[in-house]
Amino acid sequence: MRFSRLRLNGFKSFVDPTDLIIQDGLTGVVGPNGCGKSNLLEALRWVMGENRPTAMRGGGMEDVIFAGAATRPARNFAEVSLELGGKSPFIVFEDADIESAVNASIAGIFGATGQSCVAGSRLYLHEDIADEFLEKMTALTRQIVIGDPLAEETQMGPLCTTGQLENIQREVAYAQEQGATILAGGKQPDGMGGLFYEPTIIECPRQDLQIVDTELFGPVLSVQRFKTEEEVLKLANDSEHGLAAGIFTRDSARSLRMANAVQAGIVWVNTYRVVSPIAEFGGVKGSGYGRESGFQAIYDYTRPKTIWVNTSDEPISNPFVMR
Repeated sequence: MRFSRLRLNGFKSFVDPTDLIIQDGLTGVVGPNGCGKSNLLEALRWVMGENRPTAMRGGGMEDVIFAGAATRPARNFAEVSLELGGKSPFIVFEDADIESAVNASIAGIFGATGQSCVAGSRLYLHEDIADEFLEKMTALTRQIVIGDPLAEETQMGPLCTTGQLENIQREVAYAQEQGATILAGGKQPDGMGGLFYEPTIIECPRQDLQIVDTELFGPVLSVQRFKTEEEVLKLANDSEHGLAAGIFTRDSARSLRMANAVQAGIVWVNTYRVVSPIAEFGGVKGSGYGRESGFQAIYDYTRPKTIWVNTSDEPISNPFVMR
């Protein structure tokens, strides 16, 4: 059994890592003989680490609650808001406006040279429109002008670091070894050195290719085909990440079903990369927690305070005398 919420009771005395109890089907209670960790940091490492109990694995756990005292209490219990990037699915159904979806996908993955945490870097195409979509997209991708970001004609600039470039080259090469096919790009532009890399579209035959769920922070798009809504939902959610998602369909009922079911903190329907200071920005699963912008961000930077005021002129009665 897996659960979404974990409560650690009196974790200063944990000694037995097998003492894991499922409570109400949702909450896991560990303790008083739980993880053998004597402080918050060690306990957190145990909860989130590679050797955590099986019930904690699979990306389903959303909350960790600590109760009790540590033998070495933290000096500063600062709250943490984490935005940890993503590998966002961009889903196009057979009834979508193809031209609109192609342009949105290009903007979503090649804008800012793909150096965006919400980049739509996993493209899922319904098999009925996949060929048409890819023909249009690869044609436009090959027309993107790469160059000096300060030049008027430039449409896509360089990567930020050598490390990014080397990682992208390594991952693209490995994807090809695993059976992926490059449809566009896949290399540095001819005659250009530095940190430039061509906008790349790479078709992946399987979900388990490493590149499918590895954030590259660059202009590399992995593509897969699907047959049904159920299949693509499973593929979209089969990820450690959960920052954003795009859904393109003219079926309003399907768009609402998918938007509700996809595991992402931000969902765009028939558009992509729209942001506003009044809309919360943040993810789920491995993409972190906490929110930027919107009212939730205000809550993150404030703390509630409870104040009780006795407005009576009557003296407080003796608590040991029955009334």
